[in-house]
Formats: sequence, C-alpha cells, structure tokens
Amino acid sequence: MIDDLPLNLFESFHENCEQDDEQNESFELEPGIDEEHLVLCNKRIDYELRSLQLSHVCLYDFYSEYRKTKITTADKVLFEANSIPTSEARRGRPLNDRWLFQANHPQYFSHLIIRRSFNVFPVLIGPAIPRRDREDTAERYARAILTLFYPWRSPLDVCDLDQTWCDALKVREASLTARSNKVINNIQLLHDCKRDRDSDLFQLVNQPLPSRPVNTSSPYNDADIEDAEQILALLDESNHLNPSSLNKQAIEG
Repeated sequence: MIDDLPLNLFESFHENCEQDDEQNESFELEPGIDEEHLVLCNKRIDYELRSLQLSHVCLYDFYSEYRKTKITTADKVLFEANSIPTSEARRGRPLNDRWLFQANHPQYFSHLIIRRSFNVFPVLIGPAIPRRDREDTAERYARAILTLFYPWRSPLDVCDLDQTWCDALKVREASLTARSNKVINNIQLLHDCKRDRDSDLFQLVNQPLPSRPVNTSSPYNDADIEDAEQILALLDESNHLNPSSLNKQAIEG
C-alpha cells in the first residue's frame, strides 16, 4: 500500500514534481510486481527503455503499434524458454509479438511490450504542431517532428549540442519512414484546410451585403382617390339621415 512505501520514494516524487514544473513532465504511480508495490513511471520512460529490438521505432509508431501490459505466467514461461511466442505451435489465434523492457525499467519484472492487434492513432495533448512554412515557429516545428518521428533514447539522438533543431531536421529527415512522412504531410494538410476555412469565413463575414430595392407605397392612382371620395360621401349622407343612431353607437362603443 502507499502508506508502506519508504519516505525517500516520496521525496524523490516531490523532486520530480518540482522538475515537472520546469520541464513540463509528469509521472504516475503505477503497479509494480504486485498491487502493493508502486513505481514512478510515464510514457517517456516506457519509450526510452523499450527493448533494443525496437530501437528503430519512433515515438509515434511506438504508441500506435505497441502497448504496455502485465506479464502473465504464460509469458514468463515463454521468455524463460527463450522462445518466440508467435512461432509456438498452439491452438487458436497466434499470440501477438512480445518484448521485454530494458532491465533498468521500473516495471521490468511486471510488465512487457506487446504488439497491438490493430493500430491506433495517438492523440497529442498540448500545443499543436506548428505549420512547417512559418519562420517564427520553425524551431518548434523541427523539434516536434524529430521527437515524434525520429527514433531516439536521449535528446542527443535527435539534436547535437551544437545544432539548431532546424539543422538537425535537415540532416535526419531523409531517414524518416514513408509512413512517418505521410503523417507529417497530413498534419500540414490539416493546417491548410483550417487556413482555407478561415479565409472563406473571413471573406463571407466581410463581403458587402447585396443591395435590395426599398419597398415603397403603391403609386398614385386616380381610381383610389375616387373610391375614397365615394366612401366619404356615403358616410356623410348616413350621418345626416340618422345622426342620433350614429352618436349612440359611438358612445356605446
């Protein structure tokens, strides 16, 4: 239980939280060997300490094609026998490929990496990836692209100490996979669609309203005047014939 954890663990957790405020990184308490043993971990640690056999996999593909899961008894038997799960003769559906984390991973003894049955689309939380054709955000764009689509285990794998992120991207972009380039182009296409949408909306809001004819009263007509004069004459004649009746109706009304 959490109450049984050593004090230095929480001190380390507090130090990590202080670093999170500066580096914008968070950690989670996850189960270790069993539910009573908790460890500090996050997705960066899972990726950095992935199996050496997955060194060629970029961060985006890692979370699109693989996931972390608990080691079962059957998994332990397979790994202890140095066998490949997918090549085992067994009934039913073949097992998905499995890999162990590196030995210094906090969940090395309790969890492993398994290939997903179906790829998923990772959801990026935080600031959006900038447009690639903007000079003021070129460094941030290059950093995001290299972090997501170039395999790495430390920052020096994606950018040297004496390099800008833009220069690092120029050197490494030739080694990006076709799948990564397709995702990158789709990101830019999404920006273009939003730009065109905003442009159309701006034009729609700011375009002048079409002129419409002003409705005026009906044109002058002598026939209307004659009809009005006849009506007034009839009313005047009725008033002379029976004035008391009209006055009584007016009072009662």
